[in-house]
Amino acid sequence: MKKTFVVLFCVLCCVVLFAGQANADVVLVPQWSEFCPEKYLDARESTGFWDAKKLGPDNDYWFERKKQFREAVDLCQTKYKDDELNECYTKLKEEEKKKNEKWEKEQEEKKLEMERRQQQYLDQQRRRDAADYMNRMMRY
Repeated sequence: MKKTFVVLFCVLCCVVLFAGQANADVVLVPQWSEFCPEKYLDARESTGFWDAKKLGPDNDYWFERKKQFREAVDLCQTKYKDDELNECYTKLKEEEKKKNEKWEKEQEEKKLEMERRQQQYLDQQRRRDAADYMNRMMRY
């Protein structure tokens, strides 16, 4: 009984040690969901004027990015193996993160521009209202 326990214990230790070794060689494929906002995960191609109008330019942007991402993953898988494959995936992830940073910056700039235009409109409206008020006061 004691020998069986010792043998079983040794086998389990070996399994644990070698399982860690095997997992170190596994290269995980980057997933599109790591980079794409949830809203655009199912972005699809605009097929006409009304479709493009309904889906919007952001949908088109994320659809194209998704297509490019898949092509890049396929290229990595067909062209590289092992460490080179891991490097390719790492480079792809870095590029996607940079694209996301650029997109977020552009979205922030669009938001600020929209707010600036809204403020200009409100200021213009206030000046008009003030001028109308002054004109009415002078009539009486």
